[in-house]
Amino acid sequence: MSRFAGYRLLACPSCQTVHAVANQVSFNLMSFESWTDGQKRHALMGSREGVRQCAQCEAMFLEREAKFVGHTRRCQRDDEVPYQIPDFLLRPAYETNWSWQGLRERLIKLGQWVLRGGLPSAAAGPAQSSEAAGSAVGAGESPKLDYPEFLYVPDSALASIIENPTHQSDPLMLALRKLYWRYLNDPYRDKARRFKAHGMDATVGFFPTELQTQNMRALLQLTYHYQPEDVVTLAELHRELGEFDIAVRLLKQCEADNEEANTIRDAAVSRVAAPLPVVYAWQTPNRSQVDCPRTP
Repeated sequence: MSRFAGYRLLACPSCQTVHAVANQVSFNLMSFESWTDGQKRHALMGSREGVRQCAQCEAMFLEREAKFVGHTRRCQRDDEVPYQIPDFLLRPAYETNWSWQGLRERLIKLGQWVLRGGLPSAAAGPAQSSEAAGSAVGAGESPKLDYPEFLYVPDSALASIIENPTHQSDPLMLALRKLYWRYLNDPYRDKARRFKAHGMDATVGFFPTELQTQNMRALLQLTYHYQPEDVVTLAELHRELGEFDIAVRLLKQCEADNEEANTIRDAAVSRVAAPLPVVYAWQTPNRSQVDCPRTP
């Protein structure tokens, strides 16, 4: 189960526009399908490799490159003052423990407070009436607007972004090329599902196009330079390029219970280059995707 609590305020590194990003205090990484290239279908949590786009200047960057400004409970700009607990609800310093008499007195005061209009709001000053707020806006003062959210970078825009890498850093280009790699594999995924529904094997018909090959070669170079510890991604790239022995050699350092590594290794030993779904131990034996036979 995914659960959210408040927001982080992150500023665009280019124009300093502050955006609100929901805090995920617990999250679920499960998805309907998980593939060896990292693509997930109907995922409960999608990070998009941390790629973000500013809502103001439309600059693209990684979330870790944004400037952290602070936290807020809501995404309204006027929610900057923490909630104040009334003094009469606090236990006095001289009272080491709550007494029944003291608790009774405080409950009476709390009831009286509620009858007079409720608990104090998050604002430090007195609440502004709707008439006063309307007059302030009419006088030319800007209303309190919500913090914007980052824009979504669609897969269909990745090609043009990668072709013009003027303002993109290498780590950002690595993330963009990884998303593009998965996007270019999606047509094969659709074909594999259709073949599987008819009891046919689609893996023998996987042949990377020149565009796919160029992107995977560039992604390999960036991954070796910036993320050499990501041997699963490196092995999968080599496997899809037909370099099976390199893939098997890279995966020797992975744990024996790593399902992604095991799926890639078995496919490389079988000389299968196509992207494959990963079947985890918790999943049922009813596998509706494309399977690759395991090697002994």
